[in-house]
Amino acid sequence: LFRSVHPIFLDEMSRQMAIKVENMISTGQDTQVHREILKNYCNMVQQNGAKGFSPTMQRVLIHVSQHLFDTDLTLQNTASSLNLNKTYLANLFKKETHGTFTTYVNGKRIDHAIFLLNSTTENIQQIASSCGIPDVTYFTRLFKQQKGMTPSEYRKMISNS
Repeated sequence: LFRSVHPIFLDEMSRQMAIKVENMISTGQDTQVHREILKNYCNMVQQNGAKGFSPTMQRVLIHVSQHLFDTDLTLQNTASSLNLNKTYLANLFKKETHGTFTTYVNGKRIDHAIFLLNSTTENIQQIASSCGIPDVTYFTRLFKQQKGMTPSEYRKMISNS
């Protein structure tokens, strides 16, 4: 199972779960946090497992995860960094992920925004920038498109639950 997930994903999940453990208030929370760690690990394997992708696509996905928060993460820059033709990469991405490069990157960025909205008190502008999207209006539009509500509405919803 570990072989199908690149260590960079394991490292990020470990960092996120360490924050959860550090923020525990009572010993009774340990069971809940343990379940959450297992659930998140299973989700991470599902979302980030490289098994089933060609070696080239595995390199691309690792590159994307390493540069996800760079504002200049584009298909062209990724192709150049990996010595690939841009059109070839676009076609390969579509063939293996059934979506576009931009849709994939934006989805991963919004997933990270959800994590930050759940675990920090950063304002929406800071979260947008932390996700590699410095334009808060664009970030809000992407978030609403993917989640059906704005980041502010999402934060309000989680604080009421």
